[in-house]
Amino acid sequence: MNTDNCNQELRFYTVREVMKMMRIGKNLAYDFIQQVYIEQSPFPVIKIGSTYRIPKESFDQYSRKGHHAEEGSTSGANDIQ
Repeated sequence: MNTDNCNQELRFYTVREVMKMMRIGKNLAYDFIQQVYIEQSPFPVIKIGSTYRIPKESFDQYSRKGHHAEEGSTSGANDIQ
């Protein structure tokens, strides 16, 4: 199995990348991703040690929906614009 092909197929965002894309501060980004990790909604989040990774495809789909994927969510995901 070629690991280069595997790395190209799997793409994850870091919290820092999500922070920049959403134009929010560091603390809000970490709070948001931590809550999404706990709920695994509106997109999955992976935690390795103390590091979070967000699958690109899932986050991009969430982002295209305008951050309103989970109406009534308690995570505050709808509040981030």
